[in-house]
Amino acid sequence: MTSNYYELPSRIASPLTSIIDPDEKLLVPRDPKLADQLRGLGFETEAHEGTDHVFETSWWRERDQKFDWVVANTTGLREEQQYILDYGIAVAKHGLIILDRLSFLEPVRSRKKFLLNNKLSDLMILSPRPRFSSISSARDSVTSAWFVFRKPEDWLDGANLRFALDWQTPPPLADESH
Repeated sequence: MTSNYYELPSRIASPLTSIIDPDEKLLVPRDPKLADQLRGLGFETEAHEGTDHVFETSWWRERDQKFDWVVANTTGLREEQQYILDYGIAVAKHGLIILDRLSFLEPVRSRKKFLLNNKLSDLMILSPRPRFSSISSARDSVTSAWFVFRKPEDWLDGANLRFALDWQTPPPLADESH
């Protein structure tokens, strides 16, 4: 399987340039389209298609401390989400960044342990709402955000709340003053 239930909107990774340093290495465990967007922004990424590796402890161990961040789109995921959350935060040098619905913060049973054990350091709410296309071609506009969970040694007092306004708009060309 090469995609989530949801197709990734173009330019959705662009707000991450304000969080991730350009020289940091990223692991994108299951979403080649997200990896392509991140590469287009100048980040060095390793990406893998399909989902089988997400469930393999050995795959994650081979990548332990080789990447600064694990970046994943967990929107619409079920069983894979828990593996990405638990293993992603464990193997990355700095932490885990996920794209999901704002309702991810609800401490349902499947996320309760993760949310209690990991501190949210940055929350970047996307405005306007991203319009995801489902595989069945229906469109779903959902309030989504980038959630950043840093390693304990990098925890902050409280979380930074940011808004990625007009995230889908391309950046201006180098110099528009002329």
